[in-house]
Amino acid sequence: TGEGGAGAVTGVVVDVTEASFPEVVQRSVEVPVVLSLWAARDTASSSVTATLVQIAGELDGRLLVGRIDVEAQLVVADLDVVGGEIEEALARQVDTVRRT
Repeated sequence: TGEGGAGAVTGVVVDVTEASFPEVVQRSVEVPVVLSLWAARDTASSSVTATLVQIAGELDGRLLVGRIDVEAQLVVADLDVVGGEIEEALARQVDTVRRT
């Protein structure tokens, strides 16, 4: 997996920070972006993130996973970017990408 951070958003996964969040949003114009909120101490969230990264890798760049460490990136994690409608829309995007 490509490791991200403060640098450019490349590959299939990026660690989202307050500084990189606008670039991740901009990238969503080009490719579907799934934001995964996780915490190192929560094995379930780490497992979901790992699965998303694997799927993104299988899709060969047609999906970007933005990992948000909710313990380290409180400002980004506090953004109101996750809700029922958004989750459903993201699920539809993943299904569409898988079919193409």
